[in-house]
Amino acid sequence: MLPTLAPIGSVIAGYVLGDVLGAGGGGAVYATRGAGGQALAIKVIPHAGDPTARARAERELAAMIRLEHPSVVRIVDGGVTAELTYVVMPRLEGVSLRALLADGGLGPEAAVVLVAGVAAGAAALHAVGLVHRDLKPDNAILTATGQVVVIDLGLALDAAWTRQTHEGAVAGSVPYLAPEQIEGEVSPASDVWALGVMLYELTCGQRPFGRARAPEEVAAILAGARAPIDELDRRVAPGLAALVDRLLARDRAARPADAAAVVAALAPWVEAATAGAPPATVARRIVGDRAAWQAEVAAREADRAVALAADASARGDAFAAMRAIDRGLAYRPDHPGLAAALATALPAPAAPPVGPTPATVVALPAPPPVPRGGLRWSWLGGGVAILAIGAVVGSQVVRRRGHGSYTDPAQLIATLVDAARSGDASELADLCQPGRGDRDVRELCELTETSPRFPAFREMFRDAQVLAVRRGWDGAEVDFRFDGGHTETMKMVIAGGRLYLDSF
Repeated sequence: MLPTLAPIGSVIAGYVLGDVLGAGGGGAVYATRGAGGQALAIKVIPHAGDPTARARAERELAAMIRLEHPSVVRIVDGGVTAELTYVVMPRLEGVSLRALLADGGLGPEAAVVLVAGVAAGAAALHAVGLVHRDLKPDNAILTATGQVVVIDLGLALDAAWTRQTHEGAVAGSVPYLAPEQIEGEVSPASDVWALGVMLYELTCGQRPFGRARAPEEVAAILAGARAPIDELDRRVAPGLAALVDRLLARDRAARPADAAAVVAALAPWVEAATAGAPPATVARRIVGDRAAWQAEVAAREADRAVALAADASARGDAFAAMRAIDRGLAYRPDHPGLAAALATALPAPAAPPVGPTPATVVALPAPPPVPRGGLRWSWLGGGVAILAIGAVVGSQVVRRRGHGSYTDPAQLIATLVDAARSGDASELADLCQPGRGDRDVRELCELTETSPRFPAFREMFRDAQVLAVRRGWDGAEVDFRFDGGHTETMKMVIAGGRLYLDSF
């Protein structure tokens, strides 16, 4: 609920209230000017004559005034009356991190540089016993000098003094509230959570728990329901994804203890992102020269991926090599070194089966009974070529609803044909990620035993034959021949740590 706004033109402690710059968190921010004409902002927070709230506000204000840090907005003036608290700050010139998100995510490198600046400001607050409680892209300004400054300290709170703004109220912006903050608890770990949300959002362009309605987002936060960050942006390194997981841990004891710990955890990522340049210089380029800077980052990271893939291949770790190559291709799909690294990382093709010539059709024999959830290998029979795929993608895992895990495309093919032969369509939906694949494939993955098209699907795949399997860096292409001679190429693709079915 927005606070009741004081009329424009009102005077508080000699400051004339101008235009409303923002409202929320129990207060409103107005434009005003100092005695010498300096552009200022004044935040007015009513507390309705509550003596406890007034005493707390006096303590908080004293802590804010004694705080001096380049990443925290400076308090010019402030005071407490019987009815309200006011805090006067410089009106900073710059761009908010929210404005930088107007065109979508900034990528992991820009995100770590900017969030490290926010974390530095939050660490300064934590060092004097304050918790910001409302960290979000709107409350961080990137100035013309490249300095990230945390603003809007109206909700800053000494955790030792009180847990809530007032009995039964929870202050802050819903998408950035930690689970315990929603439940009425607050600590530096609550700001750590908000930093995790910001890191995720600045990287991908969407909030980790984002939903259409606030109650749904609250439920998602409390349940921890979100997609891993590296599923949304393949450029995110595994170590950075693991750090995001720590920042967004449901249990606050599993998060870094405070923002200073976040600054330390981000330091190596900032160093890698800036390549030795001052973070402020990089921050200015993110605003004014982003395309050129991101092109430099892409070239550097693609080269790094080539080196990592070569090292992994030398160790015989094909999976690590493929992961490095996949991440490099997310930066530079046309990088020649990555194509060469791919050829080195892929295992040698499996020897053809003895007996049939390459032109011979390999039929899929009927499978013997296998308990639900088991790995269905025995039905493959003569399909020796399919087994070779596992050497490339054997460590990738597909989530199945209660039925174990797929470990390579051969099992996807097994599930497809088994559904046709058994008449049980319960696992077809697990072949696809939502929204992926052409229309025919999407319809296939939405089939159930009661679907009108399920009998036609069974008729098509029940006697399917595998003609050929071709391996690639992102999965395998499989040529099927169906009853009546119709052929089609389908692709088993790795995306975001999951295999799914696509077709050409």
